[in-house]
Amino acid sequence: MKRLVILGLACLLIMSGIVYGAEKWTHGKFAMWLVRKVGAEGLLPPAATVQDYFNFLRRNGIEPPGGWEEDKILTVSDLESMLGLKPEAGYTFEELLKMIEESLEEILFTAPEIPAVSPSVP
Repeated sequence: MKRLVILGLACLLIMSGIVYGAEKWTHGKFAMWLVRKVGAEGLLPPAATVQDYFNFLRRNGIEPPGGWEEDKILTVSDLESMLGLKPEAGYTFEELLKMIEESLEEILFTAPEIPAVSPSVP
């Protein structure tokens, strides 16, 4: 009986939030991680605050549903929404992190093609 109770408690802990490694990710931790991960900290003001990170991501089209909240727990659903995926798309948290990282890198570091302009002669 004692083993069953311990097993039940372990399952509850796993299901209730001991996810994404040893700790949960907040919006603030995620925003700072993402900007640092893609090497874009130099695009922020000196002594940037969490709000600066949020504003930077927002300007680049990355924002969770309902907006950024520093201490709110980041969910798989948040990441799916930021990537424009359908809910319960079947990706893991880690896969979604990689996808959003690649998406931001593409936004920041892929120069748009500028058509060649020929000078006109009157």
